[in-house]
Amino acid sequence: MPVTKHKPFEKVLQTAADRFLLPSVRRGVMSAKPVLDSADAGLRAAANVHSLGIGFKRTNGLTQNGTLALRFFVLQKLPGGQIPPEFKLPRDIEGFPTDVVESPIARNELAPLNRDAHCVGLATTAIRPLVSGLGIAPRNSYAHGTLSWFCSSNRPGEQDRKFVLSNWHVLANYGLHAPGASIFQPPGAGPTCEIGLLHRSVALLPHPQPNFVDAAIASLNGSAPFVPEVHGIGPIAPPMLAPAIGMAVEKVGCTSCRTVGVITDFPFLCTIGMPYGGVTSNYLFSDQARIVSSQPGVFSQGGDSGSIVLELNTKRPVALLFASEDNGPGAFASPIEEVCQALDITLL
Repeated sequence: MPVTKHKPFEKVLQTAADRFLLPSVRRGVMSAKPVLDSADAGLRAAANVHSLGIGFKRTNGLTQNGTLALRFFVLQKLPGGQIPPEFKLPRDIEGFPTDVVESPIARNELAPLNRDAHCVGLATTAIRPLVSGLGIAPRNSYAHGTLSWFCSSNRPGEQDRKFVLSNWHVLANYGLHAPGASIFQPPGAGPTCEIGLLHRSVALLPHPQPNFVDAAIASLNGSAPFVPEVHGIGPIAPPMLAPAIGMAVEKVGCTSCRTVGVITDFPFLCTIGMPYGGVTSNYLFSDQARIVSSQPGVFSQGGDSGSIVLELNTKRPVALLFASEDNGPGAFASPIEEVCQALDITLL
């Protein structure tokens, strides 16, 4: 049975962020590499924690489904005897058990077009009517992401207009494009494939202030018909559903197409380096969901950013995919309820 957000852990998560995550980021974990020499273990221990999550504790490689733990995600696991005492991670915080997971640092899921990708047609072909899962990008963007879903605005004067939802870093190309920028499907196509204009996005806050979504919408023009369906899956089912630990989910992205996974951590805090307006800075994302594939391979690849994440059995919308671990199994998504609230939208 999936486990929803565990309230008592939220204070512990903040404590761990203040004591371990934020100092580790200040010491340079985002640009660090695994060390090969045990003599460098102390240096690594000072800048090792890059993410935190609430998930099931693992013992000897096996998931303990009855035990929730505060999970430290580190760049490299180190032998206990090589870690200076001041950098050792505690076995518990305020009585809550902890766990340590070795994993790569997170990155965004925007990427140059890969013509060898499994679902390259979703990113290179003009498909009408539009559906969720297709590749989209603004003009002159070096890369592309995925059309998430269709929505309406709750703001006065906008109720009769229709919009497409995706990530800020997809539709605004990391802040290089302002509202009014043309959006194309497929990416890189000519004027006849313009589907709309960037309308609004959620501004990112600098580290260590928390961000909760990476999201934006573009207004659809009259020449872009759409059907509210996910490519290869069909319609989604209302209402929205909050993420939960152990929840089985699926998504369709324009690079990896349909993948199935499970939420391992929620809430999840991660730091991501993003080239905001051409200058790379670190941004802290809080209250995210971490997802890993339940099939061979990864849950997402570059270009899948913007995919809508659905509960596997009910097809209810759960989250908006925006990043993944660099060559690792984890993918990260913002709760769809947070996305809709931040953008003041309603899913169609």
